[in-house]
Amino acid sequence: MSTLTAEEKKARSNMLAKERNRIFREKNRDKINEHRRELYAIANPKSEYKILKSDIITDLENLITIGMQDNPEDKADHSFLFYKNAFTSIIRLLDADNLYDLLTKIANEPNEICEIFDNSTQINGQPYAKNTIYSFYKSIPPVLKIAGIIPTYEALKTYRLKMEELQFIYLERTQDKYNEELPSFDNYLERVKEAFGNESSKVLIVLLYKELKMRDDLGQLKIVNTTNSTSNKSQNYIVVLKNKVKVIINNFKTSDVYEPINKELSSDLAKRVISYVTKKKLTKGNYLFDQQRLSPVIADINKKIGVPGAINTLRRIFVTDLHNNPTSTYQDKKQLADDMKHPLAVALRIYKKTKKI
Repeated sequence: MSTLTAEEKKARSNMLAKERNRIFREKNRDKINEHRRELYAIANPKSEYKILKSDIITDLENLITIGMQDNPEDKADHSFLFYKNAFTSIIRLLDADNLYDLLTKIANEPNEICEIFDNSTQINGQPYAKNTIYSFYKSIPPVLKIAGIIPTYEALKTYRLKMEELQFIYLERTQDKYNEELPSFDNYLERVKEAFGNESSKVLIVLLYKELKMRDDLGQLKIVNTTNSTSNKSQNYIVVLKNKVKVIINNFKTSDVYEPINKELSSDLAKRVISYVTKKKLTKGNYLFDQQRLSPVIADINKKIGVPGAINTLRRIFVTDLHNNPTSTYQDKKQLADDMKHPLAVALRIYKKTKKI
């Protein structure tokens, strides 16, 4: 008697069926490919490229099949179709005859590839949808990896940035905005000044967040008087000089993806920091606020002035102010996302809110 559950039986049946199909395809590959070419020619006179490129398409299928062998069964079929469909279109767009040459070009000439993708059209002459072009870029790294071709750093960076841009365009068009009531930053700052006083540490903290736009990373800024003392990568620093102040953030949530922050504060904020350090009699080696976390401090500020949340509320305000400004460009939004050390799509999914006040 079988001890397999119904689910296990179904999985085993699917596995055996896939294996039978694989064996059949291997034994009859030439006949199958010939039959496909005949069907393509009959079904669509405009698809001659599929006939001319039949060898490279077969190479592509073989390559992806090999790469999928180690993947879980429930993902392999989906991935196979995704990569195949994307690269079938890429082969046409680049008019490729040899798969290795095509992949080598993609790995080394990102600017040319991007220009072709940006201006690409379907066989019927209509432009590709943005999410289709996104699929082209998304399929590139895994297929190159399967082929054992190492792309240049510039190529990977270029394709990643293109994916972020296309994802942003898609999300901006389709997202549902929240109805959370948030003040503008200028309104928020005025409330803090009224509640705590213009010279208070609370105003200083808020202004630091405005210029640095970080998460809860400012609680332990170690005071030093030279950048030579900022080499400990697990420590964050504030370099206080006679007339200027620089903040160096080495340790933050996404530091494995983004470069450390090395930012000189504006003249007005630097004066506030120097005045605060003098008044508190802080010296080299002290911490500016000596707080493990500033989120509870921001939460108390917000509660006092009638605003929900803590540090993430501030970050949502920064994003909302910019994204709701009709004059802001994609590059403005991308720069803010870089400053905040997260992808632009995160700003749309998490931080952007509909501002009511």
